[in-house]
Amino acid sequence: MKAKEIEDPYELLGVAYDAEEDVIKKAFRKAAKKFHPDRHSSPEAKERAHDAFAKYSAAYYMLMDPVQRYDWRQANAKKLNGGGGSTFAEPRSPSTPTSSLKRKKSIYRPASC
Repeated sequence: MKAKEIEDPYELLGVAYDAEEDVIKKAFRKAAKKFHPDRHSSPEAKERAHDAFAKYSAAYYMLMDPVQRYDWRQANAKKLNGGGGSTFAEPRSPSTPTSSLKRKKSIYRPASC
């Protein structure tokens, strides 16, 4: 599942739009404990858990990547501002280089992602 397919990763994880990384990580870990496929015994439950786990994982990785998070917030600016305007809490001026939004290396995914 691609991060762009997620309707609202903040809502899915149950965090505020201005949530810090540690809050997002805590919400993901809580969901991961609940929906990890290895915690379920029947094949049907494993399949449902796998689908849910994939959604939560995609939301988590999207929010932890500053570039993807910025892009999602740009695309959903109207929703974030209650239907008006196109500004929000993370503005990036044209003079701000994309390199300032560097991706963090994660221990949860390979470096090739």
